[in-house]
Amino acid sequence: MPFPYRMCRIFNSNWYHFLWYAYTTVFSLSCAEVCEMSNYTGGCQCGYIRYHLSEEPSSPHFCHCRMCQRSAGAPVVAWANVPIASLTYEGAEPALYRSSESTQRGFCPKCGSSLLVVDDGSEIIDITLATLDHPEEVTPAYDSNLESSPPWMRWESRNH
Repeated sequence: MPFPYRMCRIFNSNWYHFLWYAYTTVFSLSCAEVCEMSNYTGGCQCGYIRYHLSEEPSSPHFCHCRMCQRSAGAPVVAWANVPIASLTYEGAEPALYRSSESTQRGFCPKCGSSLLVVDDGSEIIDITLATLDHPEEVTPAYDSNLESSPPWMRWESRNH
């Protein structure tokens, strides 16, 4: 039975292909049921892009760098790391914009929501916490690039 790419695409990982096959064939689960096994789901503002995480996000933090500020139009962005192999999409995938020599940012091509950032060759991707269906479940633990924070923004560091 071929792997059902059209329903829920998974980044290139043979291990996840095997798990997908096992869950959908052996246990007779649908794409939606497999994707719902993760408590971490999210998407863009208009709903064109939906994603599922099969692993818990790690290293949640606030980034104050100028690139994040400009890409989000905000003074700070909340991020968390996940292995690329744990991220699946249902429907469309984000458009990518090369924001620096080694980094790409993913966004919805319809509504413009900022969704992710990935460095070339990395197996880790950062997702924007605000795009999670339940962002309250992942609390940022530290700040990065505080020196780039605007002087009018009062911020107490979580870095201890």
